[in-house]
Amino acid sequence: MALVSQTAIAGRAGVSLGAVSNWSRRHADFPASVETVAGRELFAADQVAAWLDGRRIPSNALRPTERSGRTYGQRFRSAGPDTDATENDGATEHDGATGTPEAVVDDLLQAHVYRRIGEPRYRQLLLDQIAAMGVGGVPAAGQPAADESKVRDAVKTILASRKITDAATAAPVFDRLVDRFQLRDKRRSSEPVTPPTVAELVAKLAPVGIRAAYDPYCRTGELLAAVVAGLPCRDLLVRGCVPPHRSPRLAQQRLGLHGVLLDVPPSAPLDRARERFDVVVCNPPFNASLGMFAPGRSWPFDRPPDNNANLAWPQHAWESLAEPDGRAFVLMPNIAAVSGHPNDRAVRQAMLDSGAIEAVIALPEGLFADTGALTMLWVLCRRGAERVLFIDATSAGLRVHGRTVLADPDAIARCYRRWRVGADYRSAQVPCQEVHTDDVVRADCSVDPRRHVALDPDPRTVGADQERFLGAAVTDLQRARDAVAELSPAPVSALTDARTPVRRRRSVRLDELCEVQPGPSSRRLKEVPDGGVRIRLVRPRHLDDGALAAELDDISVVSTPDRSRYELEPGDLVCVRKGSVGGIALVDAAAAGAMFDTGLIRLRARRDVVDPRYLLRCLLRPDVTQWLRRNSGGSVVRSIQSRRLGELTVEVPSMEAQRSIADQLDAVEHELTAYRAAASASAAVREALTRQLLSVAVDHPHHER
Repeated sequence: MALVSQTAIAGRAGVSLGAVSNWSRRHADFPASVETVAGRELFAADQVAAWLDGRRIPSNALRPTERSGRTYGQRFRSAGPDTDATENDGATEHDGATGTPEAVVDDLLQAHVYRRIGEPRYRQLLLDQIAAMGVGGVPAAGQPAADESKVRDAVKTILASRKITDAATAAPVFDRLVDRFQLRDKRRSSEPVTPPTVAELVAKLAPVGIRAAYDPYCRTGELLAAVVAGLPCRDLLVRGCVPPHRSPRLAQQRLGLHGVLLDVPPSAPLDRARERFDVVVCNPPFNASLGMFAPGRSWPFDRPPDNNANLAWPQHAWESLAEPDGRAFVLMPNIAAVSGHPNDRAVRQAMLDSGAIEAVIALPEGLFADTGALTMLWVLCRRGAERVLFIDATSAGLRVHGRTVLADPDAIARCYRRWRVGADYRSAQVPCQEVHTDDVVRADCSVDPRRHVALDPDPRTVGADQERFLGAAVTDLQRARDAVAELSPAPVSALTDARTPVRRRRSVRLDELCEVQPGPSSRRLKEVPDGGVRIRLVRPRHLDDGALAAELDDISVVSTPDRSRYELEPGDLVCVRKGSVGGIALVDAAAAGAMFDTGLIRLRARRDVVDPRYLLRCLLRPDVTQWLRRNSGGSVVRSIQSRRLGELTVEVPSMEAQRSIADQLDAVEHELTAYRAAASASAAVREALTRQLLSVAVDHPHHER
């Protein structure tokens, strides 16, 4: 029986760990844990999948390849395997080191460390100092200034406290630092870096026994470092061509920490390859001109367009491969796989005819910080492949700490390796398809995996499952209609009478009616991947039309913020103060004891003066929302100060009048909720009926031979 932890459930279902914790805590029918190992509860994967079959994925959470109505159970089954999704983007803790590389980086990037010399100089000093632990890593020449010397000492102390004392422990820290700087710089970065999980995938795909590796567009050496890490360095040739007008320093430092001296040839346009390598890796600039290639050079397949060198890079990588087992791994934009330009199509056809393309892997959107383009990994070989393996990994992305990573590079690599040796390569979690090169040519020479890989059929369109989904939708509709029938709406005349204003109102400032408490600092709510204290957290996205979402976030923090200041009670109101200012919700019993996010303000009403339900209705008025937004500031992210919010005036009648008004508005709200549920259930029945009564076949250009 396969077992999964809550972390693994979150990774495979594509939700936060807090959502899984809430499912387990709030739903009595959620599967019970069957075993506890090292303090972690483990659940039966098949029971979890069956339970998730009853939960549809909201339309705004669907992935590009998922159809409306897909369930978390389907996503859970297709994701696999039964292992935990990492929370630190693949970071590992070296034996003897104290803390993960991410934790060490957090320490090194504390503002007080580099305030003396400024961030740009500190970055260079920091990387130089860490790289000095590797081969050829020599600290910057010259006597450092006094301020700089103190910073070096501070860095040395931090590294020593974390037991970062040699190249083996320093290499992952260096990698994380360069990656972190890239994320900060985004498109402004002069040294774009390949995402760590993509480099990890390339390393897992690469052949063993490498003696020579080459990157014609080396960037910071991240791909070369990934494929040569752990290899014997003696007689190992590692060559990298550095882009024009850029220094090879970062690439040399990175490789040096892996015990490798990077061979950097003199900068010159790329001509026909004269040497051969076991592995060629490349993350070239997308859609650039042919300026980096020697004019008048010959091409092994066909000449690319002069204004777009996309298909020059795979040709150069292929001609640099050793025979017969050399492999090249080239990252390409989607347009290179489908471009209708005559030159591009001719190149692809010639590569297919010669068997140069062995596999193409479509990667998830959002992996690269410096481009929003959909990317693919082309795997090239010299042995003359008659079939191409297409892998559609566009749904294999996972959001971790605000960025997209590959959820499971191992599963993709395992599929490729099994296919190469002729074993059964098909996998529920990795959509893939082997296609004969003749069929690819007939498909307009498109090497986009989405053109060739059929997704698993939606169970709602197949036989008994189709009937079951329709039956469930009809049951939900009947339940919603029953709820509408049970309503006792007030007569329209009574609603008309309610327009008469309540006399004896008085204007009172909001800070006189309630305690105004902004949320804790983001530092206090900083999540930790392991250990820590678990808290439930209300975030701005949990506020919806006056109410809180049923499922809050469940996170781990270093220590619990002051509960006397930041814990929520039933009857509290929470208001968005950063971003989409103006959202507000009433805290119910289900959210009692939760904390509230930095971007929220808590309003705790003085119950002897104002009814929380009445105050909620006042603050939901459109003119109040407009006042909140007009009184918010900020050049990038809008925010309102708690002091300014406290100056808002509210018309307050007697407590009896307040409760009467709140009761009337609550009754209308209850009626509206029931009608909305009925409308949603009707839409679900319509969709289920459409699937049953209307059949549309989506054909692919080929079928498995």
